[in-house]
Amino acid sequence: MQQLKSPGLLSQRKRESLNWVARRQSGNRPIPLSKDQCHVPIGFWVACIVILYLVLITAKGYSGDMEYWIEWSRHLQRHGLVGLNANYPPVYIYWLWLVAGLHSMAGIDIAPTYWFELLITLPVLLCHVGLLLFVNRLLVDTAITHDARHRCVMLGGVALNVALLVDGPLWGQVDLLYCFPLVCALYCLIHGRHMLWALPLLTLSVLTKFQTVSVAPLVLPLLWHRRSRAVWGGVALSLGVSTALLLPYQLAGNLEQMIRETYLKAADMYPYATMNAHNLWFLFDFNHLSQYLSLWPDNSSFLGMLLTPNYVGKFLFALLSLWVMISSFRSDDPRQHWRYAMLLAMGFFLLLPAMHERYLMSAVVIASVAAVIYAKYRSSFFILSAIAAANIWFVLHPVGGDVPWLL
Repeated sequence: MQQLKSPGLLSQRKRESLNWVARRQSGNRPIPLSKDQCHVPIGFWVACIVILYLVLITAKGYSGDMEYWIEWSRHLQRHGLVGLNANYPPVYIYWLWLVAGLHSMAGIDIAPTYWFELLITLPVLLCHVGLLLFVNRLLVDTAITHDARHRCVMLGGVALNVALLVDGPLWGQVDLLYCFPLVCALYCLIHGRHMLWALPLLTLSVLTKFQTVSVAPLVLPLLWHRRSRAVWGGVALSLGVSTALLLPYQLAGNLEQMIRETYLKAADMYPYATMNAHNLWFLFDFNHLSQYLSLWPDNSSFLGMLLTPNYVGKFLFALLSLWVMISSFRSDDPRQHWRYAMLLAMGFFLLLPAMHERYLMSAVVIASVAAVIYAKYRSSFFILSAIAAANIWFVLHPVGGDVPWLL
């Protein structure tokens, strides 16, 4: 009854009901588009993603991260999880373990070959295709409110997204591996659908990368608005997922070290104000400088000691989080919740210290789904994609002058 009080949510449910009726009358098939509208089959976009991945992997990726993948894979091949010193949560480590096992079975040495890079990037490829299919499904469900041009633009924007392609096959990173379950969980929570899977998806995302915590302030208000019995089933599933993923570490005697390296020491692993992330601290020329340097170096007082990227950044993000939490408790409009999710993901990158150039990826993926449902967010999606791609590209191919600073 509480959900029906929100006009925004009621409007969304009316649209979904109308679309369901239209599809039921048409034999549960997608609503046909008029002949004068452009329609590109989803298989074409899937093929584009696969071909681009196969080509971009030949770029050999970012050498620093490739060395980590090779080192961890070799350790997993010889010793398993025992004594593994990796700063990544379990999900991707298990994939590297599988890749190491495949190399052992085939009698191939683990080296930076095309075969190795294809295997370690395969989960990212599957998540990219999964995101495209998820977006396509939402476009079919909202076909009654959106035209074919919007469908074509969004499918092309996701399939050919420069930020996703530069981060994944070109760089060799796996940020999409946590962003995809994260945005699926947000969709379940924001629209109150498939609530059983919301918390397990969030758990999977957290156990893939720590950056999932960027949207944590929005989760509690959404759970409060939904108050669904299915959430308790989701809690049980989340405990099962956590146990299944953490138990092997416990048996290997490496659980405490993994939690310490991956979560507790994550912010201090690279204790810089910013590490190539073009955010607030890059603007103040703090790139690769300590996050504990004072913004007011001439002031030796207690206030001057507090004015550091570490304290100021965390304080600003705490204020943003508090505002989002209060606002989302007061409103159950899905359009606003998507806006809050984007603001949190952007604020995480823009305000906090120790940010890397790739940490805007969650904002890009969240904006892609928000733009599918609400066309007014379409410009936000493409602007964020361009900024995220530029952040990464400046590291892969450094650009001099004032261009990085202006970003």
